[in-house]
Amino acid sequence: MKLYKKLCTTFYLSLLACVSIIGMDRPPALNIPAHFSALPQGMVTYLSQLPRIRKNIPNTETDVAQEITRFLCEFSNTRGGKVTLKNVDSLTSKVAEFVRAHKPIEGILVAFPAKSSNTETKVLQSKTIDMAECASLLTLHHICKEISAIHAPGATIGIWSREAHIYELNKVTQQYLGIPLFNENDIEHYQKDLESLVTLFEPHLKLINIPNTRAVFEASYAQLPVQPAYNVEDYATFFKEELNQIKIEEAIFTKQYLQQYKEFSDKPSFAFIKPYTSWQAFKDARKTDAITKKQFEKFKNQIPRKSVINTLASELANAVTLGSSRNRALLEASVPNYKACIRLSVSPDDEGNVGKKLGINLIYNARGTPWHNALAIKHNGIELGPRSTFTTKHGVLEGILKDYVVGNLKLAYIDLSNLIPVKN
Repeated sequence: MKLYKKLCTTFYLSLLACVSIIGMDRPPALNIPAHFSALPQGMVTYLSQLPRIRKNIPNTETDVAQEITRFLCEFSNTRGGKVTLKNVDSLTSKVAEFVRAHKPIEGILVAFPAKSSNTETKVLQSKTIDMAECASLLTLHHICKEISAIHAPGATIGIWSREAHIYELNKVTQQYLGIPLFNENDIEHYQKDLESLVTLFEPHLKLINIPNTRAVFEASYAQLPVQPAYNVEDYATFFKEELNQIKIEEAIFTKQYLQQYKEFSDKPSFAFIKPYTSWQAFKDARKTDAITKKQFEKFKNQIPRKSVINTLASELANAVTLGSSRNRALLEASVPNYKACIRLSVSPDDEGNVGKKLGINLIYNARGTPWHNALAIKHNGIELGPRSTFTTKHGVLEGILKDYVVGNLKLAYIDLSNLIPVKN
């Protein structure tokens, strides 16, 4: 009997030790809202690898504020190491104000204005949100939930997505090409679907609504004398990529053909264009071999496509950098307690002043924004990049286009969970 009791005791202690070890090794629960069941495995893996807040810290207001600041900076966007974080103490001071007041830490993020119009090389579609936006919101939700582990009131991030100056970009392309850069119905569709998605993350995430944003902006802010918010040259490079699409190229050729038709049709060496008074007619003549390939290319090379693209990209860059500054003026005037909030942005402050603005990667360790890229889900995580990253040289997707369904939304993504074929 004594031996039996001794064996039972030994077994119980061994079992207890095993349970303790297993408990210590068990990964912390993932910060996934209840609505998001059956996420693709690669997305679950991504969320499991996100930075965590340190919970074993002294429970003083100073230590809590410093740890929250350190955690936020883990997600910082440094433009590939080009920007060094500065004035971290200023950010800590802002966080400390909320901690001392025992209130939720409030962040404001200006983001998610519209999908890129470039569906050829950048995004999966121009009309609505997809899994790239969802991954970003899951990341922001994770940040808020982690903060609540050491600061009971938690954190909220208000998202202002209706950037009214986006319509100024349409005016630029209308002036140069006679077509808008964005379809305004697509922008509205995108915004409505975004609202539906953000609702699933409440109360941690919310949309900031300024009634009649566009009307107020155009009436009071569109012409404000301001300094550019970002480096204009960087944005000009960005817009050259945005404009790299057939729709834009065709608009350039259409307008330039009309402008150059009289000049060139009077030249003996280009007399072959005389019967064709439009770019479309000229292209149709090539299709029927009324114009030879050599003639077609000879005139096409006279159209200053690159020059027009460069000029247009510079104008768009100037419009968006000035527009961003004017947006900030609208926010400061419209959002209560704006200056006390933690200002988050996909673009870091040029000087790295995180007290002024903390640039963050909406998808951890990924450069670029979800509305200008596509999301691929792999067996071991996710990858954000231009659509062209995930296509063959013939423009065919290397993975399978799938939808993740949540609520009434179908969120598209590229499934690369199987082995990616080698490019031809």
